[in-house]
Amino acid sequence: MISGGAALPKNVGEFFGNLGIKILEGFGLTETSPVMSVTEYHRQVYGTVGRVIPGIEVGIQDVETKKFISIQTHDTFNEEFECEEGEVVVRGHCVMQGYFNKPAETAEAIDIDNWFHTGDVGRFYKGNLQITDRIKNMIVNAYGKNVYPTPVENIYLKSLKVESIFLIGDKREYLTALVVPNRESLQEQFNLPDSFFTEPDMFIEDQEILNWVNQDIRKLSNELAKFERIKNFKLKRNPFSMEAGEMTPSMKLKRKVIERKYAEPINEMYKMAVEAD
Repeated sequence: MISGGAALPKNVGEFFGNLGIKILEGFGLTETSPVMSVTEYHRQVYGTVGRVIPGIEVGIQDVETKKFISIQTHDTFNEEFECEEGEVVVRGHCVMQGYFNKPAETAEAIDIDNWFHTGDVGRFYKGNLQITDRIKNMIVNAYGKNVYPTPVENIYLKSLKVESIFLIGDKREYLTALVVPNRESLQEQFNLPDSFFTEPDMFIEDQEILNWVNQDIRKLSNELAKFERIKNFKLKRNPFSMEAGEMTPSMKLKRKVIERKYAEPINEMYKMAVEAD
């Protein structure tokens, strides 16, 4: 099977792999025609998007200093090689010439050395490219710590009680989250009717349910650095959706839209945590 368009969680790849179904994951953008890397059939590393394709260079560049952390090609592949994360940039025959009649946007995307800036954050892991997040998603807390939400969210998504999670914390002292519970698990655990999910209150306030979800939140938090752990969360009754304007057609969450839409309950979470302290 082939996977692309969005990151394949490591545990999903492992699940299918254990069933004897191999998933090959690729990465690229429209601007890169589009493939930059792809998993090799005989060398599976779940959680990565594979080896750089022949004929191009893929670099990892420090987001702030713009210094190169690493530049790799198909020929330099080393299955033991690893590096720090930064912005993923690419140079070679696959890169577009530019955006039609948009010189300013082209100059912003392709630098004077012909490196195309993907806007994605990644690193090399066991010789393979690993995408960790988007630069625009980066959360910088009040202490200047950078948090890329996707890897943190993926840790919490290991819980069978959690369907999705939205991390919050930009310019704040700690992280909080909007959590969507797994409906099937929730109904089974508490014998809830379907009408429970049509109630007007957008958030679940039942303390027994909150404690049930919190058990896994606290347990999984131990896998994260202290500044990456969520301190408080709200349990959203229903999933984020395109109909509500919260997701793109490619099923990506619109972070600014969600933060603006749920500003009041988000601020309430921080107020509650301060009072608890």
